[in-house]
Amino acid sequence: MCLTACFTIKCQIRELYFYEKFTATMSEAMTSQHERACVTTSLTVRAAAGQLRILPVWQSLGPYAAKARRTRVHCSRKHNVDEMTLMFEAVSTSDLREVAWRLSAQSWVVATSLHTLPADSSTVR
Repeated sequence: MCLTACFTIKCQIRELYFYEKFTATMSEAMTSQHERACVTTSLTVRAAAGQLRILPVWQSLGPYAAKARRTRVHCSRKHNVDEMTLMFEAVSTSDLREVAWRLSAQSWVVATSLHTLPADSSTVR
């Protein structure tokens, strides 16, 4: 079961790679210096192992997909969940709260959460 779930996620990640390349190009074209100084908000979507649907998560972001700065997908065998975390700059928390609310209404989603950090905190060291 876990091997099948991980294989499914790997296939979705491969598809996601091309989508991220496209959104990264659009994002750079649309983002100004002012927007980069804003707070960073992360949206995490959790689903049962093998049930995470990566493309529907991206589709639910709508116009905010192009503003995603970082994406992380994690499979936890210990907790039997898969999770996807997306980090955004220059997207209001209220807009992402609405996206999280819509996602949490999906039958395959176990939980969604939002976290907000100052822009300096998201720097990788």
